Amino acid sequence: MPNGIYSAMTGALAQEEHLDILANNLANGSTNGFKGVQATFKELMDEARDGTNNETQRHVVLDSTFTDFSQGPLQHTHNKMDVAIQGEGFFVVDTPEGPGYTRNGSFMLNDKRQLTTVSGEVLQGTSGPIEVPEGAVININQSGAVTSGPLEIGKIRVVKFDDPQSLNRIGHNLYGAPEGLDAVDVEQVSVQTGAIERSNVNMIREMTSLIKVSRFYESFNKAIQTYRTVDSTTARELGR
Repeated sequence: MPNGIYSAMTGALAQEEHLDILANNLANGSTNGFKGVQATFKELMDEARDGTNNETQRHVVLDSTFTDFSQGPLQHTHNKMDVAIQGEGFFVVDTPEGPGYTRNGSFMLNDKRQLTTVSGEVLQGTSGPIEVPEGAVININQSGAVTSGPLEIGKIRVVKFDDPQSLNRIGHNLYGAPEGLDAVDVEQVSVQTGAIERSNVNMIREMTSLIKVSRFYESFNKAIQTYRTVDSTTARELGR
């Protein structure tokens, strides 16, 4: 079997993984606060039996993925419980597995009148959950303070990380911090009330990439079929 078929097979597998990443980005193009994922690839050479590189047999593999944490565009909703972080940082919410971190600032009140995400996770303030008194009309100022008239009910907690690329996606557009990665409170919080941060996925760019990667995938599969045809023809000719 020619070495080229291995390169074509690994190339097809790498493009299949890339397709999954692009499809997930596109599926979340309208998810508030979503951060797109990018992929990088590398070429590897197989080792010969003596431990040296086999220059004639090369593989393409997915090298790594990274999250694009750049700010998404802001959409003004005029809803007093919609909040968008300006600059770096994450809101902190409670999950069954511990603290979760998100850029989605679309909040609501649960039956305990606590500020929560739309999926029900309780939002953390600097002194714990933020509970709104019955009948209170709240406002959130630029520093994240939640007020009702002259009364400050709480202040939204915003944190950042030295290495946000180490965060894990845990579902519901949330991130979890692995052991050893500590959240640092942002002292000078800057938020915009009545607005939400949209996904930072560039839909046109992602669609263009999806079409390009799909064509690469088809080309690799055609190359594999060609190599198989050549192998079959060679086997028949040698058998005569």
